[in-house]
Amino acid sequence: MKDFLRGATLVELLVTIAISGLIFSLVIVGWRRFHIKRQLRLGTQRVENILRLIRAKALHGEKPDTDCPELIGYKVNVDSPHQLSWWPVCSDGKKEEEKEKTIVQIEEVSLRGENFPIQFFALTGKIAEEGAKIVVTTAGTSEKKEISISSAGLISSQEGE
Repeated sequence: MKDFLRGATLVELLVTIAISGLIFSLVIVGWRRFHIKRQLRLGTQRVENILRLIRAKALHGEKPDTDCPELIGYKVNVDSPHQLSWWPVCSDGKKEEEKEKTIVQIEEVSLRGENFPIQFFALTGKIAEEGAKIVVTTAGTSEKKEISISSAGLISSQEGE
């Protein structure tokens, strides 16, 4: 009965603490990786949804609330690593600088546009350029995704290289 009541030795306690610490550190690393991938996926989906919304407005010929005699399309630009903007292109002769832009802040990821600004044409949804790409990354990692816009205006994403 005396052996049953004996406590743990200092070595046994240290081994238990070391194993617990190792397991805890592995869980933290796995959680961080999961969080980064989730942040990248959600940020990419948000940018794709914004691009699809703008393309849908162009496809349907949806004019802005402002004076726009004839809608030519919508232009999109990656203004900074955390900002997209878009605005209508109308046949009213106003310069682009005078147009009211819609600005979207995207804080969870960083953006880098290639071949921007692009213009989705009204009623076709096509773009004038050969195609464009937005590279989406998360801070402090090499994880990235690419959003491609084809000349037909189709939007797709894939893992970055």
